[in-house]
Amino acid sequence: MPWSGSVERQRAEFLAEFSASGANRRAVCARWKISPETAYALLRRYETEGAAAWSDRSRRPEHSPRQTSAEMEERVLALRDADPNWGGRK
Repeated sequence: MPWSGSVERQRAEFLAEFSASGANRRAVCARWKISPETAYALLRRYETEGAAAWSDRSRRPEHSPRQTSAEMEERVLALRDADPNWGGRK
């Protein structure tokens, strides 16, 4: 079974098989059950970052333009703390 062991090792094994000379890349993707788009994204990451590409990344967005401001958040929390019954019924 292709997916066993650490994530980093799995990604390295996949990319070695995916990058092998004469490999049918679509068949390799099907065997490992990932999309070709994901495979090519992993290949690009490896080409730019080297072995650091194997580690997991945060999925948190770099910025949230519509995020509530810290001032507004503090005001809402102060109102909630002032009246413990405030909010939805449980």
